[in-house]
Amino acid sequence: MNYFIRTFGCKTNQYESELMKELVAQKGDNVVDNYCDTDIVVINSCCVTQTAERDVYKFIRRVFRESKKTKEIYLVGCYAEYIKKHNLYKNFFSRLVVNIPVKFFGNKEKYRFLGCVSDEICIIKKFFGVQRAYVKIQDGCNNYCSYCIVPYLRNNLVNKPVDFVLKEIENLVKNNFVEIYFVGTNIGKYTYKDAEKVYDFIDLSEKVLTEFQKLFCFILL
Repeated sequence: MNYFIRTFGCKTNQYESELMKELVAQKGDNVVDNYCDTDIVVINSCCVTQTAERDVYKFIRRVFRESKKTKEIYLVGCYAEYIKKHNLYKNFFSRLVVNIPVKFFGNKEKYRFLGCVSDEICIIKKFFGVQRAYVKIQDGCNNYCSYCIVPYLRNNLVNKPVDFVLKEIENLVKNNFVEIYFVGTNIGKYTYKDAEKVYDFIDLSEKVLTEFQKLFCFILL
């Protein structure tokens, strides 16, 4: 089975798309670079702006016009979550116009079609075709600001265990990455308690820089 993965939106989405690529490889399937050569197109979506939504529709129509091989489209991520929560399937297909099968996987289930329940326990080993790597250290937000839709789509705050963060960075360093970017929905709220201590974001950063002294770490808020 061939998959093509298209990413819209934030750096966290980019990390999650890379994880999908690794999960596809673990299944024994292939990730291809051209959506015209694929059986399934996966769209990791965003709906923070109207432009992000519009781009999703434009891309699906392009796949419909140009790809004779694609059997299904999997819409995953924030826009899929929004559609599912508000039961907007009819609205989606009326805006889409073209007749192509689409399955919806929200943020809680975006890896389910690849046999993974959550990315909290998944570790990326490399990024495809880039010189710098992202490490997702947390997801979700509990602030519920009046102007922001993200907490309603990304759900409550979840932090990745420190050991998993370190293991992920170790794998990336072994694959010659020297620039690591921490990403997440609200990474300043990172907190994790293990048997030794309670880590906040500063503690995590210090531990990473202590263990990987030649590493350049950057923060993407």
